[in-house]
Amino acid sequence: MEWYTGGALIGISILALLAMRMPLGFVFGSIGAGGLVIMTGNTNMLMSVVQNLHDMLSDFVLITIPLFVLMAELLSSAGFIPDLYESVEKFTGRIRGSIAIATIIASAIFAAVCGSSYVTAATLAKMTIPEMLDRGYRQSLTTGSVAAGGTLGILIPPSLAMVIYGYMSGASIAKLFIAGIIPGILLSILFILCIGIWVKVDPKVAEGGKVFSWGDKFRSATKTLPVVSLAIFLLIIIYMGVATPAEAAALGCIFALGLCWIYGRFHWKVLFDSCLRTIATSGFLLLLMGTAKVLAFMVSKAGIMYGLQTVLAGMSIVSFIAVLYITITILGLFLEGTSILVLTTPIFAPAVSKIGLDLIWYGVILVLFIEIAMLTPPVGMNCYIVAEVGKPYGIRIENVFRGIAPFLIALSVAVILITAFPSIALWLPSTMK
Repeated sequence: MEWYTGGALIGISILALLAMRMPLGFVFGSIGAGGLVIMTGNTNMLMSVVQNLHDMLSDFVLITIPLFVLMAELLSSAGFIPDLYESVEKFTGRIRGSIAIATIIASAIFAAVCGSSYVTAATLAKMTIPEMLDRGYRQSLTTGSVAAGGTLGILIPPSLAMVIYGYMSGASIAKLFIAGIIPGILLSILFILCIGIWVKVDPKVAEGGKVFSWGDKFRSATKTLPVVSLAIFLLIIIYMGVATPAEAAALGCIFALGLCWIYGRFHWKVLFDSCLRTIATSGFLLLLMGTAKVLAFMVSKAGIMYGLQTVLAGMSIVSFIAVLYITITILGLFLEGTSILVLTTPIFAPAVSKIGLDLIWYGVILVLFIEIAMLTPPVGMNCYIVAEVGKPYGIRIENVFRGIAPFLIALSVAVILITAFPSIALWLPSTMK
C-alpha cells in the first residue's frame, strides 16, 4: 500500500470516529494501536507502545505542565485576578471602551502566570461580562474582547502549548517561552487598536469609563504586585538561564503559595480545589500527548511520516509555508487547539527544520494559528466558554461569533508580520545566554 493511501485511510478513520463523538484522545489511541496490530499482525507490538508511553510520561520535562497549571489555579482560587482586573480598569479611566481594553490588558498580565487560554477566558469572563453589560456595552464587543483576550494565555509565557510543542519537536522550551513575549505584546496592542477603531466607528457599541483620581489609581496598583512580581520573577529566571522551565514552574508554585500565605488567602479548600482542577487539566493534556505519540509511532512505522516529510521538504519555502498555513487553518475549523498541536507537530516540525526554517519561529506561528482556531466557528472553544459563562445574561454563541471578527483580523495581521519579519519572534531568544 502506498503511503498516501494509508494516510487517507487514517484521516478518514479519525473523521469517522470524531463523527461518532469519541473523545479525541481515544481516537488517536485506538487508531494508533489498532493500526500497529493490523500492520504487523502481532499483538506483542502493543508492548512497545506501552513502553513508549511509559518513557514519555516519565520524562522530567513534562512535570512543567501540572506545575504551571497548579500555579495559575492557586492565584485564581485565592482571588488575585479580580484585584488585577480592578486595578487595570481604573488606569484605563474615561476612555470609551475602557472595560474592554482593561480586559485585554488584564488577560495579558494573567497570561504571564497562567499558560492556558481556557482558564484565562473563563476567569476574565466571570468578572468582565456582567460589568460591561451593566455599563451598556453591546454583547458583541463584550464577548469578543473576552474571548480574544483569553487566547493570549498560550502565547505569553509560561505557555502550556509551548511546553507541548517544545517537547514534541525538540525545540528549546525556554527559548520558546521568551520568543512569545514580543509577539504577545504585539498582539495585545493589535487587540486594543481593534477596540479603539471599533468604538470610533460605532460609538454606541460602548460607553465611556468612570473617572478615578490618581490616588485611587496608585492605591489600586499595589493590588497588581502579587501577579506582576510572580510574572517578572518567572521571566527573569528563565531568560537568565537560572532555572529550566520545569524548575521555574516548581519555584512559581512555591511563590504562589507564599503569596496566598502572606496575603492571608491560604485555605486548605483553595489548595484542594486547585489540585483537583490541576489533575483534570493535566490529565487531559497528557492523555492527548500520549495517544498522539502512539498514532505518530504507527504512522512512522507505516512509512506515512517519511512520505509526507519528503514531499514537504521538496517544496520551495513559499509553497511550504502556504501549505502549512492552509492545512493548520483547515484543521482549526474542526479540531481543538491542543489536538492540532499534537497532531501536526510530529509531521511538520521535522520538515520545517529540514527546509531551513527556525523551529522557534514555527512554534510561535503555530500558536498564533491555534489562537485563530480558538475563535473560529464551528469549534472555537474560547467562544463556547464565554457563551457558557454569559448564558445567565442572555448571551448566545452567535453573539460571540459576531464579536470575534475584528480580533481575527488582528490575529491575521500578527501572523503576516511575524512571517514577514521573523526577528519579531527570534530576536529576544537570540540574546539568551
